[in-house]
Amino acid sequence: MLDWSERLCRLYGIERHLLPTCVPMCAHHGTLLDTQIPVTAVCGDQNAAIFGSGNPGPDVAQVNIGSGAFVLRKLERLSASASQLTGIAYADSHTVSYMREATINGAGNALSWASEQWQLDHLQQQLPGWLLQVEQPPVFINTIGGLGTPWMRDDIPSSFVAEGDYSDAEKAVAVIESIVFMIQLNLELMQAEAPLQGLEASGGLSQLDGLCQKLSNLSGLVLERSDVIEATARGVAWLAAGRPDAWNLAADGVVTGSECFAPQPDQLLHERYQVFKTHMQRLTRQDPQGCTRL
Repeated sequence: MLDWSERLCRLYGIERHLLPTCVPMCAHHGTLLDTQIPVTAVCGDQNAAIFGSGNPGPDVAQVNIGSGAFVLRKLERLSASASQLTGIAYADSHTVSYMREATINGAGNALSWASEQWQLDHLQQQLPGWLLQVEQPPVFINTIGGLGTPWMRDDIPSSFVAEGDYSDAEKAVAVIESIVFMIQLNLELMQAEAPLQGLEASGGLSQLDGLCQKLSNLSGLVLERSDVIEATARGVAWLAAGRPDAWNLAADGVVTGSECFAPQPDQLLHERYQVFKTHMQRLTRQDPQGCTRL
């Protein structure tokens, strides 16, 4: 356990002695070059971001929305999922904990794609207003960077479900809603395992109030957004610091705050989400037909 797989080594014809020694995420890994600063935590984006606000409970999902997006949930015990990833959240020489993970490829980079594809000048500046103004955007199938969890497909083109002469604002809001829809679908898969009581959002796109409100409305969960965007950097710092109980100070010593978004009724959003799910089910079961290709 927590070591190279003998079975996979045999399968790929790799001799164990050629591989580096597996060590825990949190251990003494040496010092930074030309300094005496110890390196006490080494991890990736996801298993750092899950600790961006300290130690999460198993009934809260972390949603980090940057260039891509991921949804994380700490597990109370190791278990497998047929549709989502299972990874190590934390490990030292005595302890290991696990997390469920979902990945969404098209988030901030989908907006960059849309800005270039549709020549949307000053998109970032206009999005907050557009999210308030557009009440009924079209449904957009967002495959920028390929479909992530739970589909893992790279052969489906981005498309609108229905043809139309859409405005720039409608198209941009449709992309935002596509991100919300893909996050929500993965939240539902996590909810099928055990109930969730809340969401914690981080990452650059989480600063869009309209996105956070839509996700809260669709999930029916209170979403808490920290004013600290860099959850990954804070998470690995928390691990390196020895997982302190109090973790509410920013680097400049100012106490960090958060903003909460409570779910509100939004029947039209739920209807568009159902259209999205129905269309995704059809597209991922057969070759895409009848889509408006962009």
